[in-house]
Amino acid sequence: MRVARARTFEGTGIGLALVEELVKLHGGEITVQSEESRGTSFSVLLRTGSAHLPKERVGAVRILASTSIGAIPFVEEALRWLPDDISHTSGREAVQVLSSAPENQIDQSPATSGVRGATILLADDNADMRDYIRRLLNTRFEVIAVADGEAGLAAAREHKPDLVLAHIMMPRLDGFGLLKALREDPVTGDIPVMLLSARAGEESRVEGLRAGADDYLIKPFSARELLARVTARVEIARTNRQAVEREREMRKAAEEAEGMARLHELSTRLVTQSELQAVLEEVLDAAITLLNADFGTVQLCDSETHALKIVAQRGFDQEFLDYFHSVHEETASCGTALERRERVIVEDVLADPMFQPHLAIVNAAGYRAVQFTPLLTQAGELLGIVSTNFHLPHRPSQRELRLLDLYLRLPAEIIQRKRAEQALHASEERFRSYFELGLIGMAMTSPTKGILDVNDEICRILGYERSELLQKTWAELTHPEDLAADVAQFNRVMAGEIDGYTLDKRWIRKDGRVIDSIMGASCLRHPDGSVNYFVGLLQDITERKHADEALQNARAELAHMSRVLTIGEMAASIVHEVNQPLAAIATYANAWLRWLRREVPDLKEAENAADGVIENALRAGDVIKGLRELVKGRPPNQQPIYLNEIIHHVITLINGELKKNEIVLRTELDPDLPLVMGDRVQLEQVLLNLMMNSKDAMTAGDCPARELLIRSQMNSADELTVAVQDSGPGLRGRDSEHIFDSFVTTKESGLGLGLSISRRIVEAHGGKLLASRSNEGAGACFRFSLPIIHGDAT
Repeated sequence: MRVARARTFEGTGIGLALVEELVKLHGGEITVQSEESRGTSFSVLLRTGSAHLPKERVGAVRILASTSIGAIPFVEEALRWLPDDISHTSGREAVQVLSSAPENQIDQSPATSGVRGATILLADDNADMRDYIRRLLNTRFEVIAVADGEAGLAAAREHKPDLVLAHIMMPRLDGFGLLKALREDPVTGDIPVMLLSARAGEESRVEGLRAGADDYLIKPFSARELLARVTARVEIARTNRQAVEREREMRKAAEEAEGMARLHELSTRLVTQSELQAVLEEVLDAAITLLNADFGTVQLCDSETHALKIVAQRGFDQEFLDYFHSVHEETASCGTALERRERVIVEDVLADPMFQPHLAIVNAAGYRAVQFTPLLTQAGELLGIVSTNFHLPHRPSQRELRLLDLYLRLPAEIIQRKRAEQALHASEERFRSYFELGLIGMAMTSPTKGILDVNDEICRILGYERSELLQKTWAELTHPEDLAADVAQFNRVMAGEIDGYTLDKRWIRKDGRVIDSIMGASCLRHPDGSVNYFVGLLQDITERKHADEALQNARAELAHMSRVLTIGEMAASIVHEVNQPLAAIATYANAWLRWLRREVPDLKEAENAADGVIENALRAGDVIKGLRELVKGRPPNQQPIYLNEIIHHVITLINGELKKNEIVLRTELDPDLPLVMGDRVQLEQVLLNLMMNSKDAMTAGDCPARELLIRSQMNSADELTVAVQDSGPGLRGRDSEHIFDSFVTTKESGLGLGLSISRRIVEAHGGKLLASRSNEGAGACFRFSLPIIHGDAT
């Protein structure tokens, strides 16, 4: 039938002939009617009853499972031919009815637990056969069905199946081609393959088995035979894999036992080494042995530079050792291992970007592969790197690397202990050299055994022979007034509160002289925390203390002279300030006399005049008293004071000088300022210096607007600030940098001491004195801050 619509396009052409033979065997007839573009109708006529059939074929018992796939596939195929917009309800109901019929149910006998759920890859270009086999196998297995060999190969590589069932005759890649491709791939080479073919005979079967197939199934075949063959082949494959796995595990166990025996041997050799260098070389030899390497190095991390330095090597020349003598984190792959604290493996240095700058020296050394394993303590501290090198591109196995890791646990702890022992020995040697050098007095004492040892310098400081000092106690040598403070700190050490302390302490020499010293004591404790012994340091500062006292006296005298000079500069203004109350006294006294000499004395007016005399006398007395306090030298006397009172007093002294030079004085004083602790005279000197400097700055040059601002305010919850701001020429850059240095001045007649003395006074009060440009335009601003007194200062 030309243009006949068929169910498939890959048929053999014998189907209808087979149908006709089957109908005839049943004594029936088959006819066909076909009309182009309308379809084809096959009619099968079968007689009822069994009289027309041979007796030997009637009532026979079926002994083989049916291989029929029933009518369901044909009904489903016919439904697929219908247009999408036509309801399939009646067709689907027919499929469900057919499926429930006993003759259409595929054998559901249970498979063994070893094969249930196995994956079968089916490759067959015949859609009917592919669908038929899939239906049979789906009862026991997961089936992946493809239409040709190429699709089968791709599916096998993507999801490795337990069995491949492939037809020999397929387009693109036939069964033999698929078999060859599977066997050549290491991933799929062990998959069992069963070939399907319609070619019968011993020769075809042998050809398939020679090609590498595990089984060969000839069409036609029964469902029972297919299921039995596939199940058996899956079970055999599973058994083979399990046997291979057991053999692999046994071989691995044997190799593991051999490796552990070698590990034990190497570890035993390691613990017999007493010197650090011998330990390092033993570690390197063991690493080379465990990894079957050709040569290698051990690098330790320098505690100061944190660089890796080669301390043991096998197989390298001096040029290589000099090149990689010191390696940091950013240098080569061993630096990467140092930074990450994990193993780095370079299978081929020619392909590694980190080795590109070093290929010349690496090629000269003759290696192509290298691995770097960090040496880590149990606490995670990095000690160094163990490197092993290989002549050819190589990657150590996981078993070899695991054995190396197990081995390196022991030497890491040994190396750490040996380095600690070396460091302790070096520290003891350094201590002994310092002890005997005599740069500072040193002694070792025990809380229970007294003085254990002293050096020559401490004998010189205290004036005793060594044998004499070993018989003394520190309490005997300590000045009585300093003993309590020393004992208090000693008791804190013994109680575990502190491990050491430092004191300014006086001692009594053998000749009776008292010396000043700085003494430091530090303890070393037993593991239980109790004190083992003390190390004491003693520095004689007697001469330095005398020099400091002389310096302080000189500074006080210098400050006194500065005040005198300042007062001298203000002499005319001071005379004016004193003359004013004296003149007022004279005026009030004359008025007093006139009121008393009248015929009727006016006692009220005389009393007022007397009050004026007393008031101006007190005013003159205050000026003279303040001058005397500033001029005379006396030791500092700190007490609670209100800073605004000091400001007002200094303004009284300098007011005449300001008026004479036409300087406008403004004050912005916070009336609620708290008390500060300070020396009145010294703080007055600071304010006087600052105000006089501002006056000089404004009168030295052309300064049309002369204004001096004094401001006091709280700077924070803990300190207050006083600012002296003028409208003069201001500070130049270089002046502001060195303005507080001694003997630095911007005035032709200045000594350069005022600001230096002022800063020392402020800092002695716990404050700061700073200079800056004025925030309001031209001029300079000097401000000092002082800590306030918290709580009741009375």
